Amino acid sequence: MAVVTRYAWRWLLAVAVAVAACGGPATAPTSPTPKTPIEQWTPQQLTAACDANNFEACSQLGRAEIDALGSKRNATDAVARFRKACDGGYMHGCGQLGKAYALGAGVAADAPKAVELLARACTAHDQASCLGIAVMKVDGLGQPKDPEGAYATFVQLCDAGYAPACSDLAVMIATPGGPHSDPGHARELAKKACDTSDADGCYFLGALMQRGLGGGVDDAGADAAMTRACNLGNAEACRAWGAYLAFGAQPPRVDDGLKLLRNGCDHDDGKSCHAVAVLLHNGSGVTADVKAALQFARRGCDDGEMPACTFVGVALSEGSAPDWAAATEAFKRGCRDGTDDIDNASCAFLGAVYEEGHGVAKDPDRAVKLFVRACDAGDGDSCGHLGELSARGDDGLPRDDAKAKDYLDKGCDKGSKRACEAVGRPPPASTP
Repeated sequence: MAVVTRYAWRWLLAVAVAVAACGGPATAPTSPTPKTPIEQWTPQQLTAACDANNFEACSQLGRAEIDALGSKRNATDAVARFRKACDGGYMHGCGQLGKAYALGAGVAADAPKAVELLARACTAHDQASCLGIAVMKVDGLGQPKDPEGAYATFVQLCDAGYAPACSDLAVMIATPGGPHSDPGHARELAKKACDTSDADGCYFLGALMQRGLGGGVDDAGADAAMTRACNLGNAEACRAWGAYLAFGAQPPRVDDGLKLLRNGCDHDDGKSCHAVAVLLHNGSGVTADVKAALQFARRGCDDGEMPACTFVGVALSEGSAPDWAAATEAFKRGCRDGTDDIDNASCAFLGAVYEEGHGVAKDPDRAVKLFVRACDAGDGDSCGHLGELSARGDDGLPRDDAKAKDYLDKGCDKGSKRACEAVGRPPPASTP
């Protein structure tokens, strides 16, 4: 099981800390190396040095491959670099390899293996790896669950000046009623981390300020902290605060929100890309740009945001010259087989494609299966449509009045106005 998302890419993108050699030399260069700091070496320089068994260069190269965005990111190659560094005795490489196993990034997730590797690096004073073990202790991943042990490590590392540990400690103690609950101190710790440019610390500080936890509500402070978190690379902050500014703030600050959402999209956050697409398509406080909206929706779909795939499919199926082949592929991506991680609207649209034969041969059986999947995933209109088909005995479904009523009732319960009208019931109060 992979570690919770909150801790994910920050682990692999964290700034390297000083590591004491353990079990072998930290580096073993066999060729001249550039005089510039290794963090400034080009990929070509890092590759040459790694090939010559400079294990620090291998670790740094892996980090560079993880740090690349979009299609350039290659976690599998990064894992190979980390493994070579670790096998060569460079303990920070062991820590990075352990984090990859914890996250399932470029390798199958393996929590016990992750803990083993992180422990090796932690023994060599790699603070990020010590923090990783503590994070996994909170939920008992790869080791016995030990929140108190995690708390002790967070405190120790934070007191030693390691900002990411202060962020995680702030999260642990912010919730009222917990064993170490202290929202005021949590806010102080988040500010301490943010002041040292820890993106997660800034994000959590902004959340505390917006909600008034650990102190009064501070909208201006929240805005500054969230924006800084986004600019430091926290895509979740870009998405959350960008969406708030564009859709929830009074008055809305759409331009500022759009800027943050674009930033989030540039950091491979599919939800941010989808939000940008919606804003540009609807012209919600900004100049409408349907072409750009489709491009952002494609990026969101590529980053695994299923509703963005639905957006792409709908956009391609509209207009005087619909591209049904491309639309169908987009709907298929949003309604993937073998997983519950789907957008029910994609399944519903894909069902309609096969029911009506848009660019494909009509396939009533497949259409019904897709409507059932969409209905089971919460799409009320699909439930209602199945009810109508059952009432008529259509699309290969035998006429069955009892089943029809069941589907229509289910559709109404899930908010379908049409299904509610068919059964003579008012729609749920929350239905717009």
